[in-house]
Amino acid sequence: MSKLVSGVLLCATLAVAATACGSDSPGASPTTSASGDAFCAANDAGNAVGDLASFATAAKAEIKTQIDAMVVAAQAMQAAAPAEIKDDVDVVMGAQQQLAALMADHDYDFKALALDPKVTTLLSDASYVAAGKRLQTYVDNRCGSADTTPTTGS
Repeated sequence: MSKLVSGVLLCATLAVAATACGSDSPGASPTTSASGDAFCAANDAGNAVGDLASFATAAKAEIKTQIDAMVVAAQAMQAAAPAEIKDDVDVVMGAQQQLAALMADHDYDFKALALDPKVTTLLSDASYVAAGKRLQTYVDNRCGSADTTPTTGS
């Protein structure tokens, strides 16, 4: 889930914070989770969706395709989330879906998105940041993935 949680939808803030994509190394492969765990499998599926580092220069159609795929992956994470982390998954994935809608509102233009104060408000919300940290720890412990903490550039 490293790319799913802190990935493309947080990379949408690239023009705002220029830090969200830094953890996704080019050529890095997603962590593979234990067989049979639907939550970690959804995490892995989210990790497999596209290379986030290229979004700043990608064509709008490609950005839209990748964001749409990440929204689907986020919905799979919500559906598979165990009870003990479900509320945090809902907060983080809900915020990412809101970011996806904002990106669509700005026609997948990072510069226009950067000027929208709703982005900063959304990503700096204390409940979102706290849920992201708890989700980071949970995914690290359960699935072996990393980099799920939301970044705000602060």
